[in-house]
Amino acid sequence: DTATAVAEADAIAGAAGRTVSPRARVAAARWRLARARDLPAADAVRADLLPAVTDPDAQRLIRGLKMLDVMVDRGSQGEPLSLFAAAEFARDELGAPGLARRLFVAYADLVPGAAWAPKALMAAALLAPPAGRDSLHARLRRYAASVYVHPRVSPAADSAFADAEVRLDRALGAARGFAAAEASRRDAGVSRVIAVLDSVSAAARTDSLRVACGAFADSAGIAGVRGDSLRAACVRRDTAKVALLLKPDTMKRADSTLFRRPPSGLRDSRAIARDTTP
Repeated sequence: DTATAVAEADAIAGAAGRTVSPRARVAAARWRLARARDLPAADAVRADLLPAVTDPDAQRLIRGLKMLDVMVDRGSQGEPLSLFAAAEFARDELGAPGLARRLFVAYADLVPGAAWAPKALMAAALLAPPAGRDSLHARLRRYAASVYVHPRVSPAADSAFADAEVRLDRALGAARGFAAAEASRRDAGVSRVIAVLDSVSAAARTDSLRVACGAFADSAGIAGVRGDSLRAACVRRDTAKVALLLKPDTMKRADSTLFRRPPSGLRDSRAIARDTTP
């Protein structure tokens, strides 16, 4: 009963207050990703994880979700294979098969003539519920001559298939590498939270805590009442409050491209929720 499990995990995390249970948040996040069917749902999972930012599993998911966001953005800005990379990442790294299916279909919709469009449709069909497979199989019939669909019965066909796979693997590796670097750049605020709170947790004296937290607030560029609140939350090791105070400032600046619209003429990849494929 996933819905009840998520609700109970949320209750545990909420009741914990300042000592948020990271395990509860991470478990709820993974269950939500397993049911996610669109990008707004993935964004919401990431926001729910921020209060547990010092937990290694939460950090990996937060970074992975940011990488997904980068790949989808690039996919709608003239790098279609980034959508394919995002689909594989959502399926294999984030455990979000419903979202992965929609991203595979989005890639095939964006570049139906690409060599890897039929492979994307085949991957989507494997992830689709039974009722949604027929339409995908019907689309695959248009690619009867593809090396991914047509039986490979000759050395030439085998060679063409191997060449397509090598080129795809190279392109997807580059897309993931760029996404990893860009995610780190955009998430500079979150990285500072992790680094400072890790050092704070090792400090034994209150004055050391205050010095470290004061330097953190200064580096984040947050002053006034909010800066005072940030320092106090840091000293208390209140990661939920720290994340909340950072979100309107540091994180917003570091993440200024999150809601950028794709160029005119290209499908808005954040509208995948409106995809008509079952």
